[in-house]
Amino acid sequence: SLIKASYLNIIMSKMEALGLTQIEFMYGGVPVISSGTYGQKWLITNNVDGVIVRGPDDVEGAARAIEELVKNPSKRDLMSTNAREKAKKFLMSKLMEELLSKAKSILK
Repeated sequence: SLIKASYLNIIMSKMEALGLTQIEFMYGGVPVISSGTYGQKWLITNNVDGVIVRGPDDVEGAARAIEELVKNPSKRDLMSTNAREKAKKFLMSKLMEELLSKAKSILK
């Protein structure tokens, strides 16, 4: 219910291996604002499905990103759709299906 009620998600981590919380929010159609550390750079495409600021201490950048998404609902809505589509790729059923397919092709 938290994700459904959210307009956006902000994670300004100094270290983040993958960004599971971000994937969860993205799957819920919530664009994320991220510090862009480690796995976050790989997960988020800047200004497509979220916003990457200039690191965990970029408070001004995060504030600008919030303001932009609040003032531009059409941009937020597009990011929301893009975020959900990207997050679908990380469903465990999807990942297992791809893993099994790769394993079968190797064993042939």
